[in-house]
Amino acid sequence: MIHYETVTNVPAGTRSVLFKYLLNSSAAGTDACSLYSVRMEVNHKPHVAAFRPIEVTLNWSEVQSDYSLVERSHTQLVEQVPARYTINVGGVDHPIVNALQMNLQGAVGGVKYGYSDGRDVGGEKYIGRWVRYGRNLAEGKRYTVSVSSGKQWGAGDPNGTKLTDGVVGPNYAGGIGPGYGLCWDKGTNPVVTLDLGTVQRCGAFRIHLSAGWPWWDALKGQVKDTIEVLTSVDAQQYTSRGFFDLNLRRKDVPTNHMLPDDETATGFLYALLPPEPVEARYVQYKITPQRTLTVSEVQVLDSIQYEPFDLRIALPAQ
Repeated sequence: MIHYETVTNVPAGTRSVLFKYLLNSSAAGTDACSLYSVRMEVNHKPHVAAFRPIEVTLNWSEVQSDYSLVERSHTQLVEQVPARYTINVGGVDHPIVNALQMNLQGAVGGVKYGYSDGRDVGGEKYIGRWVRYGRNLAEGKRYTVSVSSGKQWGAGDPNGTKLTDGVVGPNYAGGIGPGYGLCWDKGTNPVVTLDLGTVQRCGAFRIHLSAGWPWWDALKGQVKDTIEVLTSVDAQQYTSRGFFDLNLRRKDVPTNHMLPDDETATGFLYALLPPEPVEARYVQYKITPQRTLTVSEVQVLDSIQYEPFDLRIALPAQ
């Protein structure tokens, strides 16, 4: 591969430049030529050298408690640079940025400075979380299921090891995903009973859910399944430790957890943290599917720790 560089002086007033390439190759069937990439850099003098005030408009949508969206915007007149200002956004989750527009003052008519609805919602600055996972006490342990798994799309558990083999299925639904776990239809209501071998101090419970169909997205509040966790020291008396929250907010996803490229959660490894660690040998997951649901892994961790982590764009210090 050969890199060529061309330096050209373009006359003042030019508004477009056309590059023309002529490719020549040797005899047919021997060598061929092609362009791998084309890049153009321009050094130019501004039409007006002095700074002129700029109107900056940010448009976003705020997520409501029912996952609906409310669109708002804010316009700031920047009269000198560098300049800093704060925009406060509402809603129950991270806002969705729709557009950023910048234009010289007066270039667009009818511009209204400030918030589009005249409201500054205020509030505290959001700080994200960094998560640290403890030891998985369930890996390699035995378990039973009250309802046998279906065998759709390669699902099933002939050796009774899939749920504690340490392999969590993909965070996408469908495809090869069901082959990593067990599969149940609506109305089956299976119970997975896990034996940790000895009484252990349990700080968190986790379960990875995905689907055969439909592919509900937890980040859109679509998941209707329910899963309750119960624990026991003797397999006789069980105590409920609560239900998993199977619908997510982006603000609750730890900073060091990578979502799929399409930013969906049709598969997810959910966590349930009791207020205090509990002593247990047996852990039950009571699953109530409302669709064709797959489970690839159940885990019991000795701890999950969250630490504040401010993921931000840092501007140069003034």
